[in-house]
Amino acid sequence: LYKIMKIKITLQIFLLIFFMFSPSWSETMTMDDLVEKNGLYYKKFSFVPYTGGISGYKVEGDAAFSEKGSLSKGKKNGEWLTFYENGELYSKGNFKDGKITGLWEWYLENGQISFQGNFKDGSKQGLWEHYYENGQISMKGNFKDGKEEGSWEYYHYNGKLYSKGNFKNGKQEGLWGNYHENGELYSNGNFKDGKEEGLWEYYHENGIFYSKGNLNNGKLEGLWKYYHDNGKLKEKGNFKDGKREGLWDYYHYNGQFSKKENFKDGYEIK
Repeated sequence: LYKIMKIKITLQIFLLIFFMFSPSWSETMTMDDLVEKNGLYYKKFSFVPYTGGISGYKVEGDAAFSEKGSLSKGKKNGEWLTFYENGELYSKGNFKDGKITGLWEWYLENGQISFQGNFKDGSKQGLWEHYYENGQISMKGNFKDGKEEGSWEYYHYNGKLYSKGNFKNGKQEGLWGNYHENGELYSNGNFKDGKEEGLWEYYHENGIFYSKGNLNNGKLEGLWKYYHDNGKLKEKGNFKDGKREGLWDYYHYNGQFSKKENFKDGYEIK
């Protein structure tokens, strides 16, 4: 009897160890059933990276989603799908060895596509496009190694161009143009290393010149002039390191002189 009990206990221990250290190929779990250690997912109380399906709910902020996918040796692999609570598709795409890869698409709850783009080795790569709820494109451009690169375009809700220019290594570079919702030019000027640099010009929605001046490292510098939407001078004065400095002159809508003000470090001197 003692020997039989000993054999049973030994067998139970063996089976326990076997299941703890052996992967299951047919299980379906939720991500909440797993724990992450050093970039790999494990079943709770297991020492073997999980291999099997994933199906269940996850919470992001105030929203709850259901997801479906699979893991291989503790890493996400293959197609992953995420759904809204109403069953509509939220996102779809693929993982490879735990890294997001290839084309991914995200959708609004009404089924309209929200944005889409490609990944390579877990980083954004190539063309990306974002859309408004009405289906109009809101922005499009390219990524290189996870950073914006080359030409990018942004659009108003009505489909008209809002902004256009180039990125270099994730920062705005060179000439950029910005536009009013009616299509009229709003501003144009240059960027250097992500900050406005040199001469910039701005326009009213009716096409009339609004302001003109220079920027240095993203800050207004030197003489700036501003105009009413009838073309008459509105105010003029100097900036230093982005702050008003010295005498400023102001004019009425009809062009008549209004008043003077004196500034120091951006504050009016009374």
